[in-house]
Amino acid sequence: MTIDFMLTLAIPGLPYLTYHGVSAKPRALISGGAVVARHEREASAIWVWGGTHEIMDEFTVPDIEHENYLLLKSWLLWTDIQSRMEHAHALAQAIKRSNARGPLDRTLPMIGKRLGFDRDDSYRLLAVAVFLGYLWLDHRFPLRISEPLCLLQ
Repeated sequence: MTIDFMLTLAIPGLPYLTYHGVSAKPRALISGGAVVARHEREASAIWVWGGTHEIMDEFTVPDIEHENYLLLKSWLLWTDIQSRMEHAHALAQAIKRSNARGPLDRTLPMIGKRLGFDRDDSYRLLAVAVFLGYLWLDHRFPLRISEPLCLLQ
């Protein structure tokens, strides 16, 4: 097998690791007979481990979503995610309950301050909350500090 990425996921709330294989191919090559057969073999092999398989091409992740993830990654760097889970969950709940409107750089520090977090920590915790699935970004919109935070409900 030539799986391009094998992810070992520690999903909060699950007492075991989950495996997820990702095969990447240019869209023009995905539907070829040999490629289809290989992806079927890869998916079957990963299922034996209780894992999942995904095929991605150069269009799977839109540019705006990619840019959003790059920004989140910059806020997440050097963060011990496990030690921040509880605070990230609290921030996510506060964001969901908040009626604050306006640019992210006004609303996020304000909400974070109510919970005792400074501006930088609020951004870090927002990134952790998205990473852990406590919040879901609406990737139709760019994530920018000068724009409102757009979430999926």
